[in-house]
Amino acid sequence: MKVEVARGIISLRQTLAPSVARQAAKRAKPEVADQLDALLAQMQGKTDITELQDLVFDFWDVLVQGSGNIAYKLAFNSLRKTYKKIWGLLTQTLADEFRDTHNLSALATAVRAGDKIAAEAAAKAHVAIGSNAMSTVLDAYERGQSDDFSKLDSTE
Repeated sequence: MKVEVARGIISLRQTLAPSVARQAAKRAKPEVADQLDALLAQMQGKTDITELQDLVFDFWDVLVQGSGNIAYKLAFNSLRKTYKKIWGLLTQTLADEFRDTHNLSALATAVRAGDKIAAEAAAKAHVAIGSNAMSTVLDAYERGQSDDFSKLDSTE
């Protein structure tokens, strides 16, 4: 995988996450909000970043399913497949995003309330944390100041 692909992932996340959140809130299914709350409860007090990583992906999976949009499901599955190739690299890079239960909680609350605008804003704020971290690491890598993403050049 090349750096351009990683940057494409950043862009897709920034575009997809707010749209998914908005659509899930628009549909406002109580069972979706219940599942999100249950995942948030599991995240509370967790210090193991790999456990949080899995739970955050589960959270987004529930949101995508809750959106009822097949195109979002296909995009999320593709994104997850690409992530799996560099899962270990992303664990530390996205650690602050995985710890961001504040925005995830706001997102779950917005979905329960059917508040599309708040859901979109919370998703955007949440994903921005990881996007900024990924961009910083990729910029440093391209300048030769970091080898954190050296595996990108050999991963397809």
